[in-house]
Amino acid sequence: MNTQISDVRSENFDGFNVLCQALLFGAKVKVMPGQLFLIEGEDQKEKTAFVHSVALSTRLSTITFVLQKRFRRAIHQRKKVPVPVGATFSYFAKKDPIKYAKKIGYPVVVKEVFGENPAFAVYNVNNPEELVEAIAKVKAHLPTTAEHEPASYAQTINLSSAEMDEDGTRTKSDKARFLIEKQLQGEHYRSYVVNGKHVLTLQKESNVKYEVEPPEKVKHIAEQAVSVISGLANGTVDIVSDMSGGTYVVELSERFIIPDACQNRLSVCDKVFSNLLLSEVNMAGLKLRSKKTRGTYNFSFYGITSSTDFVSSLTATAAELGAKLSVLSIDDVAGMVAVSLKSEAILSALFIEKVFYGHHISSLTVERKKSIKKKFLFG
Repeated sequence: MNTQISDVRSENFDGFNVLCQALLFGAKVKVMPGQLFLIEGEDQKEKTAFVHSVALSTRLSTITFVLQKRFRRAIHQRKKVPVPVGATFSYFAKKDPIKYAKKIGYPVVVKEVFGENPAFAVYNVNNPEELVEAIAKVKAHLPTTAEHEPASYAQTINLSSAEMDEDGTRTKSDKARFLIEKQLQGEHYRSYVVNGKHVLTLQKESNVKYEVEPPEKVKHIAEQAVSVISGLANGTVDIVSDMSGGTYVVELSERFIIPDACQNRLSVCDKVFSNLLLSEVNMAGLKLRSKKTRGTYNFSFYGITSSTDFVSSLTATAAELGAKLSVLSIDDVAGMVAVSLKSEAILSALFIEKVFYGHHISSLTVERKKSIKKKFLFG
């Protein structure tokens, strides 16, 4: 199982877990490109939605504030949420960043001001030469050059103002800004907040992250970091408690970011994402079915151009996962294929991950088949 989970791309891992939780609770889910999920309850009257792990309750304007680190820092500072000392500069500035880094003391971190979270950054910058190199790296980072595929709502960040360097390389505009922060040493925590409440914290020690019961101060600051951003109820908060006893927010993400080393820890993922799903469906007034780890899931795939090849691929993928697949119907005119899969919920989510992102599909719907209770008459 862990090997199969490792096949999920890092940038899709949070959305994969939202989908998995929806399947566990028997919700009807419509899946669209970019990990857009429309979730219906048992009565199908009320709906909620997610993009990756960003819930419908989070406003688009709120995401902009979270992605814009300069705005976010200003909000946190105004609301007395502790953040490391730092300042932003335009890329055309040459001397001021070096002077500032010397003033606050090395090591420092160089981060994007506007971009996905956690911010693209260069850490352990220890001298002016490394600082110049770090600034150049951050300036060159664009969605088109990123290691991972950007979020659905962040596909064009920094692209509209990008410029060509003398060597023909496309980079951020000289007028864009970057952030220099003091790099803090101490205890590193990653906390998850759902509906304004702390649900779980991981602590980093010797490059290993494990679940801990954090100090109350860490819980409080994590909740505060999320709640002071208007319209934000959920988030991942990175916190450092430094050697002097101070506790600071060093990163905030609107998505639930699970470290690579923890992605095979099902208990961690289940706790974080079940809390997220249940919180959102309760706010939307949805009624979910009982939680079941296994069932028969009915799929309808749309936008299929070659049903024969597609069904062959589905069959092979199901076999790879050790699941039983049955073809329910094929409509070549409408470009629709319907199948059922008898499997664990997590395997059905993996099935979607493998099939949906390996084919050109306009959308799919999936729902756990309702079990029929047999009645016995005794005469």
